[in-house]
Amino acid sequence: MSIKIRITIILSGSVLFILLLNIALNYYTTHENLRSDSETKMVLTAKVIGEAIEQTQHSWEEVDKQLGYNLWLSATLAANQLDPDIQQIQQEQLQQIATRHRDINISLMVRDGEGYRVVKSSNPKEVTPSDPLNGHWKSAVDQLYEHGQARMAQGQNLDHFWTGSFDYTGLDSSHINKWGFYYDQKRNYLIRISFQYTSVQNFESILSSDEIVKQTQQVDYRIMEITGINPATFGGATMDKNGNDSKYYYMYNKPIQFGTYQLTRVQEDRLAVSRAILSGESIVQDCYIKGQRALVSYIPFYPTNREAYVIRIVMNYDTITSVISKQLISLIAISIVLLEVVIIGSYVLASLFVRPIQSILAKVNEMADGHFDTRLEIKGGHELARLGERINAMAYNLGMYTRRLEQMYEENRSVKEHLESIINQTADAILVTDQEDRVVRVNHAFEALYGWTKKELVGRKLEFVPPQQQAEYELQKESLLQGESIVSIETLRMRKDGSTVEISMSTSPILDEEGEILGFISVSRDITGRNRMEELLRRSEKLTTVGQLAAGVAHEIRNPLTTLRAFSSYSSKIKC
Repeated sequence: MSIKIRITIILSGSVLFILLLNIALNYYTTHENLRSDSETKMVLTAKVIGEAIEQTQHSWEEVDKQLGYNLWLSATLAANQLDPDIQQIQQEQLQQIATRHRDINISLMVRDGEGYRVVKSSNPKEVTPSDPLNGHWKSAVDQLYEHGQARMAQGQNLDHFWTGSFDYTGLDSSHINKWGFYYDQKRNYLIRISFQYTSVQNFESILSSDEIVKQTQQVDYRIMEITGINPATFGGATMDKNGNDSKYYYMYNKPIQFGTYQLTRVQEDRLAVSRAILSGESIVQDCYIKGQRALVSYIPFYPTNREAYVIRIVMNYDTITSVISKQLISLIAISIVLLEVVIIGSYVLASLFVRPIQSILAKVNEMADGHFDTRLEIKGGHELARLGERINAMAYNLGMYTRRLEQMYEENRSVKEHLESIINQTADAILVTDQEDRVVRVNHAFEALYGWTKKELVGRKLEFVPPQQQAEYELQKESLLQGESIVSIETLRMRKDGSTVEISMSTSPILDEEGEILGFISVSRDITGRNRMEELLRRSEKLTTVGQLAAGVAHEIRNPLTTLRAFSSYSSKIKC
């Protein structure tokens, strides 16, 4: 590629960079303005929803209070009609009372250990073999059972009676009910009284938070989903990807308080909800949900006398993308026209300056091929002449450094070959390993002594310590890891064929410049022949000692025998 074209490309590239920077700045500014506007609208929408829900909540509380009072009246009347002994009560009697009071169910509960169970009920489906109570419901019933009166901040406390707020009859959130518990300490059971869920559904359809959410989404088509999230239980181990929780499914503790949760991002939503609650500020995320780009906002709310919650609003990003796309098309069209003008002008200007540079480039190419003796001759005092002088100085220095490097390379190669020769020709077996006991290198003597080849060993761990020597080897390894050397120890090692060999081994750690252990080097020698010779010498010395001992014993025995023989001869002469 010619220098003229390069200069043209450089100038055009610079202008292109400026144009692209301008496009990027415009894109960023527009994007931020549109996003800020969308965030503001989402926060305002959330506040409207929050205020509407608060008003609805107050209405719920009033309805809840009135229905609780009605339940108390029904429970009191039922208590007056029922025998204090649960054994004297028949299910038909409960059904008759429930029919007279209309739209209620009556269940009789007895204490079973630490819990309670339903024994009899006007609705046979409510008879349960296990404890149906938990949380503050159980605490309230415990107080009612022990003291005849509940003192709970939650729910409604009346004479010998406690009722909780509206709640679901089970995991099915479409059934809402209200329960009350009556106990006057004069009977051996508690009365649990509740409305049939169809009666409560009429109130729920009017005062539901979900209705507020639906109306809000109908007003703004950009809103894809609105979700009320309970930070205390959202994202727990028992919650599924749709926000349903088999453990927390009551109205006061379920993860999804209102709205829908179909555009799911459980892990990301859980982190964002926690941050919003802790900071007390709104959090906005730009992300993709189910392949569609969206803007997700998390707005925390702290209502009076209720737990904090977060409203999650998912807004479609198409509006922002559409506006930005139109602006980008206009900016790109203008930039293309400007770039064409700059390319033509740059090419004309480059032709005026390229000729002196071409001569310099030819000489530099020669130097790049290794011809450092080439010198430039440029006359004049302008910048190109000074450039030629510096290139000549660079060529001289490069030539000098190259020669030095070649000399040092030859010296290093010679030293390396010399060391390789020493290691391979030495009679002792040399083994070099890293910290993980992987073999780095061995010499010819090691291959001859143990039977393995270098290809079989390098890069793998060598298992040549006999089992009976393993404990001793572990102790030696600990000493080596502490930087100590082990000198001339006599031990056993295994060959490739499984046989053992007696060796004398010295092992030392290999240290770097900072004293850190890089590996270990072991030098071993076969001492089998030496040991056999020493054993023969020891046996010879033992035989010599035995011979000397036998000669001494024989001498000592001969002396008494000589005396006895002389005495016997003398005795014979006397008898004669």
